[in-house]
Amino acid sequence: MSRKRPMDQLSGAAAAESEPLPTRPRLASAAAVLAHIARATSWQSLVEVDPELPAVEQHARMRAVRNRLVRVAHPDRMPEAEQQRAAVEATANLNRLWEAACRGDEQPKPDSIGLAMAAQPLLMPPQPPVGGDVVPNGSLELLANASRVEGSMPPAMLERPELGCFVGFGNLETLQRCRFLPMATNRCISQDVVAQRVGENLQRLRTTGAYYDFGQISLVAVRQPPSEQVVVDGATGGKLARFYVLDGQHRLSAMVELARERPNTPIWFELSIKVVQDKEAANEALLHMQRCYPADPKCFFAADDEADVACRVLDLARLCWPRAFGGSHITSSRFARAARTPVRPILDDGLFFDVLRDTRLLHEVMHQTTLASGAPLLPPARPQVLFDALWAVNEAMREAGPPGKVAARTFERCEQQLSGCFLGLYRRDETGVKTIDMLRQRRVVPTEASCPLGDGEK
Repeated sequence: MSRKRPMDQLSGAAAAESEPLPTRPRLASAAAVLAHIARATSWQSLVEVDPELPAVEQHARMRAVRNRLVRVAHPDRMPEAEQQRAAVEATANLNRLWEAACRGDEQPKPDSIGLAMAAQPLLMPPQPPVGGDVVPNGSLELLANASRVEGSMPPAMLERPELGCFVGFGNLETLQRCRFLPMATNRCISQDVVAQRVGENLQRLRTTGAYYDFGQISLVAVRQPPSEQVVVDGATGGKLARFYVLDGQHRLSAMVELARERPNTPIWFELSIKVVQDKEAANEALLHMQRCYPADPKCFFAADDEADVACRVLDLARLCWPRAFGGSHITSSRFARAARTPVRPILDDGLFFDVLRDTRLLHEVMHQTTLASGAPLLPPARPQVLFDALWAVNEAMREAGPPGKVAARTFERCEQQLSGCFLGLYRRDETGVKTIDMLRQRRVVPTEASCPLGDGEK
């Protein structure tokens, strides 16, 4: 198909919208977003607020929007002088509003986000130094000695007292002098995984003379009661330093087994050790580490530049169609799998990236070198070009009406409740096939666009 489609040029001047960004049904271009930021007079006009959210979640939502606005409005992303001037103006206003909110200059309304909490410095509670109830051969004594080894520059471990944390390196001697124990909040160790890791490292040893890099192991040492600092070896009666594992159980188990089978083969690994007051604090540290945003396979790309462009277009989409996206929730476990958004027409990041991939717009803009005017398409402009092409897709879906078996009320919801975004109607199913066919016929996507089936997404 011809390459002179809406994606071939950046949009011109923005329309003169006056409504707040979150409640505006449509902002038709990246330039419109910049213009809106430059005109904003308060954070209430930039951030959609849910008054039922707790204050901490409201603040997190506000910061996420601010980060997206910064990525969109930064002058470095604008290739043309006129756009750079607009971006400078938008960025300056954005920074002014953010600083005013953090100072508390904007008086929060009952249904708005107050950032008085942001002005309060986060002070780390003072951590007691290693000392006092230090048990011989225990974890605290080992850490103190490792951080004060004479003639070792740098020492084996470095201490940051304000964080109650040691970082450094472990080796065969570390493995022999310590016991690494799980807590109730750790997952169970799979002996299949340990056996596989041991076998892979033995094979690596035979072929290269060294093991694989074991990466960083995260541990926690407990101060009180003093008995938590040591483990009594049942065979010898000797005392070994006790550590609880935050991250790296399977790698540690593999290293211990390798050390037993190949006691003369060097083993080195990175260490991060947090010192806490008691066992309850140790469990809290593990649970905090496990809280994460589950990885979604759809959010990975083959090329660095491709991922950057896709993410910046996602920023623009979330700003222009804030209600079209479901929440990105932090889970209580880092082992949780990302859940697919089940209800059409709600989007999540992965489904949005499906649209970019299946329409072939992302592929085409990454390989496009010139605009319709003949001017070169510089890398900083690619997100704007791609977003403007995506806007044409959204408008085509609007004009075409409900696709496939999509109910009229679902279609109407896009306009009335979801900021005018129709992209969430797309799924990799028979209805998605019809949608891509329609977009090809309207010449808003390349002829190579297609909807893959059979990946289980509905």
